[in-house]
Amino acid sequence: MNPPQFFSVTPVWNNDETIFDCLTALDEFVDVLIVCEGMWIGYDGEVRSTDNTINEIVRFIKTAKHEVIFMMLPEPKHQYEVRNAMINVVPTDSWFIVMDSDEICSVHPTQDKIKELFNNNTLDAKASNLKGYCIRTYDEVQGDIVTGHLMDMPKIWRKVNGLQYTKNHRYMEVNGVPVIYNTKDFPATDFCFRHQGNYKKTRQQAEAYKNWLVNWEPFP
Repeated sequence: MNPPQFFSVTPVWNNDETIFDCLTALDEFVDVLIVCEGMWIGYDGEVRSTDNTINEIVRFIKTAKHEVIFMMLPEPKHQYEVRNAMINVVPTDSWFIVMDSDEICSVHPTQDKIKELFNNNTLDAKASNLKGYCIRTYDEVQGDIVTGHLMDMPKIWRKVNGLQYTKNHRYMEVNGVPVIYNTKDFPATDFCFRHQGNYKKTRQQAEAYKNWLVNWEPFP
């Protein structure tokens, strides 16, 4: 029996500055990259990226070492709906990492360690209730690889039936039951990414969207 594959999920819209680097970094360690291009409800603009984002994705696909599933929204969707559409592509009992288009994974374990963490431990994960992993992040302005901090929201998940984002996109649920984030179910592992969102051309739009989101998203 072949081990389950390791997936990445990346939504993107108008972010040609970093999408190529984001996907190139993921291509070093995942088996399948899922990319969804299109505008979230709450932003102002066209559903299709108006910068060079799509061309950058196509440029990456031409040289990618692993499979790429490229999805394009037919119309604007809420953020949680887009994220759910991507994780619905991930097969049950496979693992996936959530990496936004302005996040670049700079450190990852060896392939043998990844197989140990994700592929070979699937049955153990079921027995121990292991749901995923937390990883480290650092800011391109205020931090570095040494001073980066462990995220309190998991970035790596084991796909189970019924897993989806809630309307508050920071949280997951399984068949309507909230997933509780804790270090027992989501221990730390040797991944680290740098966040480059401060430099996006759409920074002002992103700030306006975040303000809109605060009023729209329900609290858990």
